Amino acid sequence: MIIANNGENVYPEKIEDLLNRSPFIIESIVYGEKDVKHDEIIASQLVVDSEAFIYYVEKNNIKLTDDFINKVISDEIKKINKELASFKQVKKFYLREKEFEKTTTQKIKRHLVQINK
Repeated sequence: MIIANNGENVYPEKIEDLLNRSPFIIESIVYGEKDVKHDEIIASQLVVDSEAFIYYVEKNNIKLTDDFINKVISDEIKKINKELASFKQVKKFYLREKEFEKTTTQKIKRHLVQINK
């Protein structure tokens, strides 16, 4: 799957690999979402690692809230975006409660993922 962003072709696999390296993200899927200014913007659905968050908040004596999770994930995406060209940067993200459905070879069944288009 290719995403068209500002006349550039973006392959989501590289971005997904970077996102999945975060200690707070279990898995991700990257796709193009329609945008008024551009053909598409880069969006992602993320499955967060709740155990990593629990460990982090207990270690640092912080209260675990949805706002805290969103801030940490937002900060992680900002770090990742620094490694990417501007047209490849993730502009929106959505958090998922459960992991994506997989094939027998453990690849995400992209055609089953509900995305915001």
